[in-house]
Amino acid sequence: MRLDKFLVSRVDWKSRNELQTLIDEGRITVNGAVRKASTKLAVKDAVVIQLDVKEAPDYAQVPIDVIYEDDALLCLNKRAGIIVHPVGRHQLTNLLSALHARYRNVADQTKDRVPHVCHRIDRDTSGCFLVAFSNKWKAGRLAAVRVARREEGVPRDRPRHPRGDGGRDRRIDPHRRGAVARPLRR
Repeated sequence: MRLDKFLVSRVDWKSRNELQTLIDEGRITVNGAVRKASTKLAVKDAVVIQLDVKEAPDYAQVPIDVIYEDDALLCLNKRAGIIVHPVGRHQLTNLLSALHARYRNVADQTKDRVPHVCHRIDRDTSGCFLVAFSNKWKAGRLAAVRVARREEGVPRDRPRHPRGDGGRDRRIDPHRRGAVARPLRR
């Protein structure tokens, strides 16, 4: 497989043009040597991408609004439009990566707290977002919890009538509130 095609298939957080620029600048090496985009890769070739510090994600862009926090649990107020999980072009700028940057401490293992997502929430959904700092807590305590979810919205179209005609061609009986008298004759 060619180097450029390999990179496009593996590095989905950079566009094809951005990867081509990195190759042209010599910031992508194969086995320690700068190669062309058309280089054919072998099975055990080591491909290294050298990123600039300026290209590192700014985790401050991802707002973390903490509602409650203790040693085992973190409750956030997630705003709409924030991506939770690393997907596609959002491998580094998402809520989970921002939580890892904030709570992980690789240098001091006693202060290291690994955030585990307790449930799924969509990008455009806002609301409380639970994060556990221990898999045991997540599996044991949250398994017994039932979460009620209520969604409110305004329908774009008129509600459909059970008959399928939207309630048209029927008149309302003025003497009985909400009762349908009979279909109108044409």
